[in-house]
Amino acid sequence: MTREETPSAHPRSSAPSENRHDELLRKLLHIGTGGGALLLRWTGWWGAVLLAGAGVLFNGFLLHRVTGGRLLRRGEQEAGWSRGVLAYPTMILVLVVLLPGRLELVAAAWGMLALGDGAAGLLGPRTGGPVLPWNARKSWAGLGAFVVVAFPSALFLIRWTQGGGAPGIGVAFAGSDTWLLIGCFAAAIAAGVAESLDSEMDDNIRVPLAGVGALLVAAAIDPGEHSPWTAALQAPFPGLLLLLIPAAAAWGAKAVSLSGALGGWVLVAGLYMSSGWPAVFAFGSFFVVGTGATRLGGRRKRELGVAQEDGGRRGVWHAAANAGAGLLFAFLAAFGGAPELFSLAMAASFATAAFDTASSEVGQALGRRHFLITSFRQVAPGTEGAVSIEGTLGGMAGGAVVAVTALA
Repeated sequence: MTREETPSAHPRSSAPSENRHDELLRKLLHIGTGGGALLLRWTGWWGAVLLAGAGVLFNGFLLHRVTGGRLLRRGEQEAGWSRGVLAYPTMILVLVVLLPGRLELVAAAWGMLALGDGAAGLLGPRTGGPVLPWNARKSWAGLGAFVVVAFPSALFLIRWTQGGGAPGIGVAFAGSDTWLLIGCFAAAIAAGVAESLDSEMDDNIRVPLAGVGALLVAAAIDPGEHSPWTAALQAPFPGLLLLLIPAAAAWGAKAVSLSGALGGWVLVAGLYMSSGWPAVFAFGSFFVVGTGATRLGGRRKRELGVAQEDGGRRGVWHAAANAGAGLLFAFLAAFGGAPELFSLAMAASFATAAFDTASSEVGQALGRRHFLITSFRQVAPGTEGAVSIEGTLGGMAGGAVVAVTALA
């Protein structure tokens, strides 16, 4: 199993590999490995675990020996291994483990990663065209190629896998072919946008997570199926309208921007629809802790030049970063087959976000000595990677508040 790190969509971007032929070989292997998704029709869950696990071991220990290191890009050759090449099968293994009764969705996500990502990498740099507004190294041509190829791939692999009837295969979209089309198209767009982001997170992680997350949502609201969302969709408006009140209050209090209020409402609405009010209150406790910590010591932070921009208002990207993981775990809690485990993960994600925000903000506001944990060298407040005793204690307190709220 290989990885395509798609310098995917801009003619000016150049592959780190010094040999174009080797880079093309890497892309083709990345695409070809998607053939493993076809096997999920017969493997069952244990077979899928063994298949993906074998891919992890092969990519980690044998692939570069077999190929003589030809698939390694610049920067990887000295280390002798590639993080991306290893991330590909590892992510498939993670999805198989997390979704034991949804192998058809795992197959679809695998297909989008292999074929959609591969198409963007092959066609994007060769067609050129206008670049994306959020990433100048990618183009609309690359994003379009991803969606055009990933959409039918997901469609085919879901129905193909379901035709095998092996253990571990679910009945997603069994009630409506129309909803299958809608769900796969939405998933292809979500995965394509995830691939195009300018992010330090490897695209072999971003793409399947976004794709399978969109498929889970679409399958959950399939009007032809009975799901935990059925009752909520029949009368969602009272709760969703109530959620507009705290969103408007946060905007009025200048805690969030307009985009943050609207985007936050959408994300919290997803929490409400999948896991109910407990999930909303868990996120709400994080928001209160984070906002309070951000406003603590505002004058000192401004003097040090470390205050949050725009007066500390959080935008839509802040909302996505802080609530995205929790929302994914909320969906998995509702539809993934292990509600207790994923509910715990959801609460832990909010508590972790609270710790991160509170420790940074409290440390900058009240910290006396800041030092790097790697060398214990004293540095200025706001230095990347710096910690303080006050900040650490503040983070622990903030995380504890969110954890206790979630527990209650």
